[in-house]
Amino acid sequence: MRRSEDVRSEDGKSEATTTSNLASSKWYVHCLLLFLVTSLIAVYNLFAPLSKALLDVKNKGFVLLYVLPSFGLDRTLRREASPLILLDPDTDVSLAGKAAMAAGANVPCLLSWSADPAQMEKERELNKHAAESLTLNLEELPPCLVFNCQFDVGLQSDGEKMSKALSNYTECEYVYVEKADHGSVCRTAKTHTAMVDFMFKNYKG
Repeated sequence: MRRSEDVRSEDGKSEATTTSNLASSKWYVHCLLLFLVTSLIAVYNLFAPLSKALLDVKNKGFVLLYVLPSFGLDRTLRREASPLILLDPDTDVSLAGKAAMAAGANVPCLLSWSADPAQMEKERELNKHAAESLTLNLEELPPCLVFNCQFDVGLQSDGEKMSKALSNYTECEYVYVEKADHGSVCRTAKTHTAMVDFMFKNYKG
């Protein structure tokens, strides 16, 4: 009897090679499915994902340039597309900078009046309503892996908040990658090692 690696299929490939490729494909599919709960530098709050500054110009610019062209003025849709808000309805959705927040109520902010404490409370109630309306089963979330990088224009705080919010419902690993930016974080050895370790730890095949 010939050894399996010598057996040839009709297309000329060895059956052993074909079997190996199928096994690799199945592993690859499982890896892709697992990657769905691996968050690599994302935006979790479509209202104010960047770290707060004195006037919060970056968040205002982010909303004007990226959020409004995609989601329009529908704030309910933006809440439902913001996983951080769904996990933590107390998330700040105002565009008020640190200066406006310090000044207190009735300080107008571009695209938002949320420096007013009463308005901020109203926004939190709207956040809770959005989360409840989607009837999410947060108690059955899979394990998650969240990455942050050192140079990411202020999105680091969004990642930290998301990791903390996830940890209230499921096991969540947080990895901070030094000397990396929004693009290069995908290519670092630390990122690759963390992802492989996470997949082997949680792979149930």
